[in-house]
Amino acid sequence: MHKWFVTILCASGIVDQIIKDFGISMEVATLMISLFVAGYCVGPIFWGPLSEEFGRRPVFIGFQIGMAKLADNTASLLIFRFIGGAFAACPLTNSGAVISDIWDTRTRGKAIAIFAVAPFSRACPRTYSCRIYICVSWCWLFCVLTIFAGVCWVLIIVAIPETYRTLAQQVTHVLTRKPMLMASTLYLSFVYGCVYILFEAYPIVFTEGHGFNAGISGLMFLPVMLGSITAVIGYLIIWHPRYEKEMARCAPDPVAPEYRLHMTMYASPLFAVSLLTDVIFQFPSVSYWAPLMAGYAMGFAISWIFLSFLNYIIDTYLMVAASALAANTVCRSLFGAAFPLFATLGAHLASSLLGFIALAMVPLPLLFIKYGHILRMKSKYAPTRRLSVALSKESDKTVA
Repeated sequence: MHKWFVTILCASGIVDQIIKDFGISMEVATLMISLFVAGYCVGPIFWGPLSEEFGRRPVFIGFQIGMAKLADNTASLLIFRFIGGAFAACPLTNSGAVISDIWDTRTRGKAIAIFAVAPFSRACPRTYSCRIYICVSWCWLFCVLTIFAGVCWVLIIVAIPETYRTLAQQVTHVLTRKPMLMASTLYLSFVYGCVYILFEAYPIVFTEGHGFNAGISGLMFLPVMLGSITAVIGYLIIWHPRYEKEMARCAPDPVAPEYRLHMTMYASPLFAVSLLTDVIFQFPSVSYWAPLMAGYAMGFAISWIFLSFLNYIIDTYLMVAASALAANTVCRSLFGAAFPLFATLGAHLASSLLGFIALAMVPLPLLFIKYGHILRMKSKYAPTRRLSVALSKESDKTVA
């Protein structure tokens, strides 16, 4: 289910070779990456509602066929990158919805924890993508992805059952009618965009600044993935048991969704500090171990932020989770498509700008925790909207 992330990163790992073979500028090569993410803005508009109308399985099967594309010139490469992104957006909206279909509230957090690692597993494909084009050619990289897509398509047909019971009413205007979803999506979109500019800045820092080749610079992403894995382990050991205790305390009432966000009170400051620290350590005069450690902390923080908000959105909009996640995906994909363009400012200036914005946004998770129930009660699609304010405040005091 997570190969859409692999596809993004693989392409970013062969940018230099594509520039050489097609004779294009760095701006056009960056557009190739941004167009794939821009496709995420189009796909979720269809995949979320379609999955709630016809089920999850048909949509998953259809997306596999659409994303296996190859191109032999610049124009077709850009077009198919956009089309591939639109189809690849399907798992971004439907995977979370499938998780909400299969797992109940008590166990869903563990499943989301594993799902949240996906954005940071891109460190591995970045490494092998560089190796493939160094040893063979960049064309073979897309051939490997096409073969992988075909194998996954067969596995989906054979192994994945339908998990959804169709709703009679389809959700429309999802962002404009859900103030809480809009607010949380904007914050998550900023964090998501920072992930993309991080993967644009790293090749500049380690290739130009420290003189590493493409293969070695690809290894520099591994600490980000290790930080993400550590974050998931920390969630399973610390936060999930706390959530189970809160469920027992609140029974028979459900736990206020804002309880899911308490991790972000720690993750948000860590994210801002690690982003700013990474900026300071990007200079060639500083050992490359310093930005690696900052990347580890950043992977840890972003994973906790993603994990918290994905659980929060699913808990809040349980029965229409696919549409809620689709709206979230559209917005943060806009950020993800635009943020790599900030690389034209230079790695240091772009990262510094985002670091100070992240620092200013540190208090936002606390505001979500304290006032999220007010926004949540304004949405008629939220099954938890009738939780009393007293219950929400009591939940906040328990962790505090």
